[in-house]
Amino acid sequence: MNWMQVEDYLRTDDRVVLPVGSTEQHAYLSLATDSILAERVSVEAAEPLGVPVLPTMPFGIAPGFAAFPGTVSLRPETLVAVVSEALGTLYDQGFRRFMIVNGHGGNAPPGSRTFRGRAWPESSCRTPTSRWSRIVRRSASWSRKQ
Repeated sequence: MNWMQVEDYLRTDDRVVLPVGSTEQHAYLSLATDSILAERVSVEAAEPLGVPVLPTMPFGIAPGFAAFPGTVSLRPETLVAVVSEALGTLYDQGFRRFMIVNGHGGNAPPGSRTFRGRAWPESSCRTPTSRWSRIVRRSASWSRKQ
């Protein structure tokens, strides 16, 4: 989507999905495995609803894997700050309901109460999870237009 398409979308809906992954070792799999999975789940869930999916946040909290070449790790407060600022910008543009799809178990801190309710009402942000079945259950109620 370009910005004009997003502007048109915001006239009728206020939902957006942000996949959050990680760049880390996965043995013989891609360093981007967590990001690829988060994006795929996001697109598969959002596309039938016509909800836009933002580009995947590729870095997460992975200090335990930092010794493996190619791993990129953020401090928890850095990830929280980046995602919070991104969602704050989107909130200012008119988005009101956010679904964060977390592809990496180490990213649990952004799902804390500290993460939600910063530049937007706490109820507007669905918390990250790396349990895909929970995403489906939470998405069911979120998928209805309000």
